[in-house]
Amino acid sequence: MPFKLAVGAAIGVFALLLVMISPLFAVRQVLVEGNTVITTEAVLTAAGLNAKANIFAVMPGRAVKALQALPYVKSARIVKEYPNTIRIVIEERKAQGYVEFTRMSTYLMIDGEGMVLGTQAVLTDALPVIVGLEFSDFAVGRVLETTNQTAFDTVVQLSRLFAKNEMEDIVRVDISDANDIHLYVQNVDVLFGNMDYADVKVQILKELAANHIPADYRGFMDMRFVSDKADLEKISLRPLR
Repeated sequence: MPFKLAVGAAIGVFALLLVMISPLFAVRQVLVEGNTVITTEAVLTAAGLNAKANIFAVMPGRAVKALQALPYVKSARIVKEYPNTIRIVIEERKAQGYVEFTRMSTYLMIDGEGMVLGTQAVLTDALPVIVGLEFSDFAVGRVLETTNQTAFDTVVQLSRLFAKNEMEDIVRVDISDANDIHLYVQNVDVLFGNMDYADVKVQILKELAANHIPADYRGFMDMRFVSDKADLEKISLRPLR
């Protein structure tokens, strides 16, 4: 019996070696999906996957960990499609706003969770500039650490509401005072108040900005007392003098 077991084990090892060196299982293509900001080349480099490697030797866990270290990668999956294809599926983070870092004369691009995705010397994307966060330093690929946590939480909540309601008209967000938030839609200073009924306020603001506020209007819109979609009479417009 021991002899038979030894022979069986030897045959198994030999078969495994054949599989590991067989050209049939050499990776012939690596496909990347879901990336729009990150280049395919950057994904492949970070994952460390190259053609001709044996598909059984590819370690998905190691590649996923390396990919998720990239600032714009929210999640990643490695799918083996036997005998010779690797598919990398990326979910990217989406930039939601800019935060000015005056000490370095630069802007931090952040996502809806406050993750710093990168820096820019000038504003290039149609994203709101966020004012009122207090911080002394930052690291790309890390969540921005602020000393005013309430303001940071407010930014995260507003970012999610903007994304949920596809609100793209905001050019500036001032959360210096969490009870006196100001949103700027083109040339209109929107007195948003606090975060009470914020979802309703954002929905109404989107409708007003799209269909009822003239493009050349300059002034103020007071939404502080809105609590329902029917509260349009509680919204006041005051032109800039």
